[in-house]
Amino acid sequence: MLDRIFGKWTLKALQEASPIHYVSNSLPPMLLIQGTKDQLYPGTIDYEKVLSKAGVAHKLIVLKGAPHGMENWVDHPEWLRSLNDAAAWLAH
Repeated sequence: MLDRIFGKWTLKALQEASPIHYVSNSLPPMLLIQGTKDQLYPGTIDYEKVLSKAGVAHKLIVLKGAPHGMENWVDHPEWLRSLNDAAAWLAH
């Protein structure tokens, strides 16, 4: 799948494509939803810190113990709460 998005890719190319390198205070508000059992969780925490430092309006919703992929969260006990939190943030 990454080949379809990035062509012939390298780890360096993927790292350079990370949105963490393109944060500015002109970004629109961001909603981040992340499971703590996802291997990408530490990167999301880093991204949230960069958004905060840049003054970008954002909300981070953390699902304790949830794996990668929202399709895997349906039976997770915090899934409904996160949907309600996301809806409230979007309505704000």
